[in-house]
Amino acid sequence: MNLINKLIKNLIGFKFWVVGICLLVLSGCTLSPLSEQSVSAQSNQTNLSLTDKQQDIEVLRGITNLCIYQNPSFNPGREEKNADSRLYSLIKAGYPNEISLGEAVAVFNRFTQCDDRSKTQPLLSVEEFKAAIRDWNCAEEKDVDDKKFCADAWKIAETGKMPKGSFLDFDRGTGGTSRVRGYKGYYVNTWEISLYLQLDKYRRDLKDVPEFTRSIRLKYISSEQIKDVQ
Repeated sequence: MNLINKLIKNLIGFKFWVVGICLLVLSGCTLSPLSEQSVSAQSNQTNLSLTDKQQDIEVLRGITNLCIYQNPSFNPGREEKNADSRLYSLIKAGYPNEISLGEAVAVFNRFTQCDDRSKTQPLLSVEEFKAAIRDWNCAEEKDVDDKKFCADAWKIAETGKMPKGSFLDFDRGTGGTSRVRGYKGYYVNTWEISLYLQLDKYRRDLKDVPEFTRSIRLKYISSEQIKDVQ
């Protein structure tokens, strides 16, 4: 009789164990789609177009096509009050007013999507910008203007505010500026991000004016020997 009771108890215990396993399996099956939906939602959020993310950035309002600057005929008059002239002024004279560093980085990343070469590079982040500035020793600068430029750049990193007339651009980007690199008959291909300051005073479309620019990221891509150069 005791043996029978033990068998019955064991059978009941096994039954509950089986039921528990089934519930866990069913629960897993139920939660799995929810988990996938969550991942999908996060992925969709990450893949939102840069244009959608930047609709609320004031300096871009009214500018429907950032990439139009690539058109060879793009050179609107400074006094014209239209989207092209606003874009032209943004590129040549920098941000028309103080904006947050986060907004400036977002605007920069949007511009990189206009260029096939640049869109393959990692997006700029606020933390990368700050790190690049905090690796700049102002005490090493001998020129008074360069010392001030360095101090102003540090202020951006500390306050998170980009002043009027500042701008972020990339090599051969919106301003068309590029630096030739390489020695001993070699051409060195790079991709560089630069910080510009005081463009409200020294516009990029003016000749013979000071240029206050600092490299934020310099990436070496390749090098090749230039023909007919010893």
